[in-house]
Amino acid sequence: MRNPTLDFAIGLVRHWVMIYTLGLNSKDRRERIAEIESDIWESSFEAAADGARPVNTSTSILLRLVLGSPVDLSWRLSRSGEED
Repeated sequence: MRNPTLDFAIGLVRHWVMIYTLGLNSKDRRERIAEIESDIWESSFEAAADGARPVNTSTSILLRLVLGSPVDLSWRLSRSGEED
């Protein structure tokens, strides 16, 4: 059974990615979404396999969202002229 807190954290990350990749060409957008989905999988499923509590995993995912936002925006700005 999934944890609602973990589902909420994952949902926030997915929405953030959809927002900052708006207007990108389809290839870059798909690649970035796939990269983030892989990160989410590693963070949630590998942590669970190691016995981490869902609340700790949620905190880690949300911390990545907050601390990683400047990097995400920088990545996005570097592709600002590559719209469809």
